Amino acid sequence: MKKIALVTGGSKGIGASTCRTLAREGYFVLIHYNQSKKEAFQLAEEIGGEPIFANLEQDEDINVMANHLKEKFGKLDILINNAGIAECESLKDLTRNSFFKTLQVNLWSHTLLTKLLTPIMDEGSIIFTSSVCAKLPTPDALSYAASKAGIEAIVRSLAAELAPNIRINAVAPSCTDTDMMKKNYSAEDREWVRENFPMKRPCDPEDIAEMISFLVSNKAKNITGQVFTVDSGATVRQ
Repeated sequence: MKKIALVTGGSKGIGASTCRTLAREGYFVLIHYNQSKKEAFQLAEEIGGEPIFANLEQDEDINVMANHLKEKFGKLDILINNAGIAECESLKDLTRNSFFKTLQVNLWSHTLLTKLLTPIMDEGSIIFTSSVCAKLPTPDALSYAASKAGIEAIVRSLAAELAPNIRINAVAPSCTDTDMMKKNYSAEDREWVRENFPMKRPCDPEDIAEMISFLVSNKAKNITGQVFTVDSGATVRQ
């Protein structure tokens, strides 16, 4: 039986690239989606995986997804906690609802999913997607930055708790050429990245997927509790 991987936010961007990379390496990939049903089904057909729906704002959906995986497969080898939302908002515009929505999707949903699925992971690896925003001063990204900083704290805590059988790490991208970047960055912002990042370009989703691929492989068997930055050199001068 193939090893089983679940990738949240798997239908687009970093998630889709990760699904393709893991499939090439022989994993059977469950492609989680919320709104991007068409893309998830197309990707599943392309790589021979399975789309699986859950609205990560709803704990009930998360439980249903986890139970489906348990009942159908009975095991999980790789969990990629990748899905996330990013709303640009200043302190003036911040509301309780918007703040906790971001924490729910980016932080709590993946913590809950990890709790539900680790009982069927005899061994394996879990990757969270963080961001350089967890450490860099980032105007108008309060809830997003807070959620990503929380992820990094959880990674360290879980690494200590779940060792030696399950390894936990995170990747922290900077600007990555995805739909989320296009939504939150103007053309002028994207040009600034190209002019000011040492590598003169944003990351590609494949860059992040390759780091994830390494971290879940046996080559990283003694790496746990770490956050790996993939940022086109954005943080070099910080």
